[in-house]
Amino acid sequence: MSSFAWIIPYVKYRLHEDERWTVVFAFDGSDLVGVLPLLICPHRVLGIDSVRLRTMYGPHTYSVDLLADSSRESAVITAILTALDKVNQRWHHLVMLRLSSTSPLFKFIGEGPRSVRQYHEECDSGSFLATVGDFDAFYKTLSRNTRRAHTKAHHKLNRLNDVKFVFLSAGDSIEARMQDFLKVDAASWRGKAGFAIDSDPSVLSFYREAIQRLAQLGWLEWHFMEVDSRVVAAQLAVKMGRRLIIKRISYDESCASYAPGNILFEQTVRRAFAADDIDEIDCLTDMPWHDKWLCEKHSYRHLWIYAPRFFPFVTGYLPAKAKTLLRRIPGLVSAYHYAGKLARRLRDRIASQ
Repeated sequence: MSSFAWIIPYVKYRLHEDERWTVVFAFDGSDLVGVLPLLICPHRVLGIDSVRLRTMYGPHTYSVDLLADSSRESAVITAILTALDKVNQRWHHLVMLRLSSTSPLFKFIGEGPRSVRQYHEECDSGSFLATVGDFDAFYKTLSRNTRRAHTKAHHKLNRLNDVKFVFLSAGDSIEARMQDFLKVDAASWRGKAGFAIDSDPSVLSFYREAIQRLAQLGWLEWHFMEVDSRVVAAQLAVKMGRRLIIKRISYDESCASYAPGNILFEQTVRRAFAADDIDEIDCLTDMPWHDKWLCEKHSYRHLWIYAPRFFPFVTGYLPAKAKTLLRRIPGLVSAYHYAGKLARRLRDRIASQ
């Protein structure tokens, strides 16, 4: 999601009206060694207008990080942070939401200059499954209930005609396969809740262009489960290096009795174990059903970096550090949230009078 293929559709279709975008590039001579795509957003603190810089984030874009040549990460990060004044001299802080805990930024913060004023906190985790070894041996480690549920679903599928699994990559009939995916997505719980991709024209345009760009790079994969030539489950996936990333899983709710989403994922895992070029399946998010597959967890953090000036130091960095210290006092966080609820109730009561 830090790639050109994802960022360009984002800034074309997902920006808010008051946001502008820019990209900071770091060069060593003629060599491009670092990239940071950013949004420039208005920000008001104590009645004073300033600017907040942030990376792309939202329901369809989970994490965007600074990209740097791994052999000179510290120098690249220093150069890019120094260049933020050229983006906008009034920037108050840079916020990067849901960064991987392995991001080079956290190593830089731990080892870099103390002049970098920052605050970070854990937000959530993502699930991943190592797919090295023998699938049958791995499958036996799953719980009895999980294996029993899969066996029951397979028995139901055996009574149906022409059940097959289709795995396609890159340029295999992109538009036709996208239509198959959209139909399943609309027939899933997302369609009923109004969250299907084709329920919002801007979201549909975003995905259509992102998928085209991913296919051109050779990263795109489609995974389908078909019954009687009808697609009942689908996965939108991205293959990068030796990692298979599952971006979105959907299945037809009318076929829920034979768990098509679970069975398609099972076939995906089986295929990944058999492949000699996939070491890991990354699910990006953390869902309860991931635990049934014994997925490991990878933590994510929100990061705030404050401009090296007095005003951001006083109005941004110090309050953030104070929040960290106050959280260590037992019961204080609960009292703070309770006081906030009381304040909101009082405000609403006054407004209604």
